[in-house]
Amino acid sequence: MFSLPVRYRSETGTPLISVTQVLGVAGKIEDRWFTPESAERGSCVHAMTERFDQGLPLTMPDEWAGYLDAYATFLAIVRPVYAGSEVSVVSNELGLAGRIDRVCSSIFGAPGLLDFKTGEPQPWHGQQLSFYNLLKPTGARWACYLRADGKYRLRQYDDPADHRQNMFDLAHARGTVTIDGDYWVKIV
Repeated sequence: MFSLPVRYRSETGTPLISVTQVLGVAGKIEDRWFTPESAERGSCVHAMTERFDQGLPLTMPDEWAGYLDAYATFLAIVRPVYAGSEVSVVSNELGLAGRIDRVCSSIFGAPGLLDFKTGEPQPWHGQQLSFYNLLKPTGARWACYLRADGKYRLRQYDDPADHRQNMFDLAHARGTVTIDGDYWVKIV
């Protein structure tokens, strides 16, 4: 049985499909690589980068400490200026929502969106950031790939075709799933 939990709702309680769920329904996200360990690592690293930004104490398993080292190196070299962290973005009109890791008032001197990843670059990452930019027009789209060895890789996504593909994938998702309580289920 195909079902996805409703992660977001409008202010009036209407279910909103998430950006990553749209990409998953469209077959863009290869979820066989998403293990419980990788999900735990990603959540932990995201939480620790936020705590790092706030100057709060950090508690992280030793085997993942390199990701935080990579983040610190990224900050020291790139010096982004954040306007928001873990920013929820919603479009009631599109029935779509998501969460942007960082909204930057300046990254390389211009506004932009920044997403942190603890895995390798994937073809769908540009589309994910394009969706976020659609929900909150901000500027350039960046992904920072944090690595366990303390290094990072920064990539700008700028393919203008991402927006057209997103509209196609959103329409596809709308024609593929419907709401059943607290779950998106496949239309039979």
